[in-house]
Amino acid sequence: MSSHSSSQRALSQPPHVPKLLAQLVPIIASLEALKCFSLYLAESAYCIPRATLIALLNALPASCTNLELDTRGEDHRKKEEEAHVCDAVRGLLPRMHNIYRCLRASAQVPWPSIVGYLPVSRCSVAETRTISLVQNTLYGPTVTYGHLSSMPLTQLVAQQTASLKESRIYAMIRLYGDSPIQGCETQLRTDLVAKTTWAFPIMPFSFDNFIVRLNNDSEIVCFDDSKIEPIYEGLVWKDVVGGARLPSTVLDAAREGRPSFATGCVELKLSTQTGKEWAEKHPRAAPDSSWRNEKVVGKQLWFAEKRTGDDYVSERPIYEINPEGWVRVGDSIIRA
Repeated sequence: MSSHSSSQRALSQPPHVPKLLAQLVPIIASLEALKCFSLYLAESAYCIPRATLIALLNALPASCTNLELDTRGEDHRKKEEEAHVCDAVRGLLPRMHNIYRCLRASAQVPWPSIVGYLPVSRCSVAETRTISLVQNTLYGPTVTYGHLSSMPLTQLVAQQTASLKESRIYAMIRLYGDSPIQGCETQLRTDLVAKTTWAFPIMPFSFDNFIVRLNNDSEIVCFDDSKIEPIYEGLVWKDVVGGARLPSTVLDAAREGRPSFATGCVELKLSTQTGKEWAEKHPRAAPDSSWRNEKVVGKQLWFAEKRTGDDYVSERPIYEINPEGWVRVGDSIIRA
């Protein structure tokens, strides 16, 4: 739990997490000046009962206007339970400025109500509404248009774009390709209001490391690709020194001298390195074929893609380009 007076963060360490979270309920209800609540579960082998999550959400005081609920898929509901976490979240939406939700499973039905709660117009950047939804993972290399385009929230936002122009609503979806030739693992970040999607390739690198290409032509290597999720999600929430997590809009306001409850908070910068930097530190490592092919050709073969127009709802993975004058032999590439 963070010591920051206006933000609480719980990290999971099995097997006592559910009990500890349940004990937090009366404490949270007493924090009358709480501005931000962030529940982020580290990887563990223990699932959090959704009844506990609902109790925590219902206990949030009226002062809380920022919510991060990220169980990393480690939440569950018993067969006899009928309550949904989404229903509890929906009740909080009227007062929320920033909300991030990533659950193992959730209903889409409550989310169209978001539109009814969002303001018609906003005059203050500090009050911009940011909603981030992490959707279920999709598998396979095929191109599909039925998931994002058919989401009730996608359709409703499309109908009321004008009234939501001051809001940011994101959907994050993970795609898996069968091989580099058929398409690599791809992370989609869709801005439902701007009708724009950024697709980021995630490639195996070496020794269980991953390399991710971003929209500014930069790249990041990380042992666990979950560690760089905040980056390809657009850094809508950030870690700060001391352990708290806060919305980026709140931190930006404090840094720019505008009113903010995050005054005095210092962003904890992510530790990253490029593929070249990693290779220089590990000269004896054997990089994956994707990296070797780029070294042979002398240029990048994987790029982040910006998708607009009708293509913004496309859920195809990113493919490795085949430059002119080169042919493939298995996973390798040689001159024609």
